Amino acid sequence: MKIEQINKITEPEIVFKEEAHKKLTALMNNSFTKDKEFLFIGTVEYINNKYYITELFIPPQTSNYGAYCETDDSYGVWLIKNFTPEQRKKIRFQAHSHVNMNPNPSAIDDINFKEKWQQIDDFFISFIINKSNNYTLRLVDKKKGLEYSGLTYKYEETAYQIAINKELEEKLITKPVINTTLIENTKIPTYPSENYPTVYDEFESYGDKYYDYKEYNTNNIKKKKPYPKKHGYGTGTHK
Repeated sequence: MKIEQINKITEPEIVFKEEAHKKLTALMNNSFTKDKEFLFIGTVEYINNKYYITELFIPPQTSNYGAYCETDDSYGVWLIKNFTPEQRKKIRFQAHSHVNMNPNPSAIDDINFKEKWQQIDDFFISFIINKSNNYTLRLVDKKKGLEYSGLTYKYEETAYQIAINKELEEKLITKPVINTTLIENTKIPTYPSENYPTVYDEFESYGDKYYDYKEYNTNNIKKKKPYPKKHGYGTGTHK
């Protein structure tokens, strides 16, 4: 069957249900797997044009030197023992971690993904994620004859998250951002002489020389010499 690859089209919605997203978060923040690749699978329900990942499971597997993982020989027995035939038909999601590496699929990942979707007659989702929560999410929908890549996922918010969001909306006031642009040759403002004298003499109490900013830059702009130390401001270099 010919599968058309799609990168930019109306993106299908892939949504982690609440419990599935909790487990995903726990898996990616687990100290035991901080330096190991591991894989996990999930059940998916297709409802109203959305793919809901309902539960995640960790199958028996082998991690080779922490850099490659695969299901072991007991995987088939484990599936039969723990899932009914109807439940097995819903296992349409397979994922694995890339630890601290980028989440781009390797050649082996591409082969495994193709093998998976060739065995089913509806759809299959592949997910690769690293510790920084960067990920690659792909979907093949055989009924539509489409392969989607570069997808993003959503997740259902918990009741606690919803309550926190509501509290923030009520109490957090966001002021508009005022953008300012530095324009060349903008005049330096003149301050009242009682606060910022326009000509500075040497103040022996501090042992420093104070200069008028505009005058100093006019005389030294081509010399790139250090600014004299100003009380409370330290030194800098004029570029």
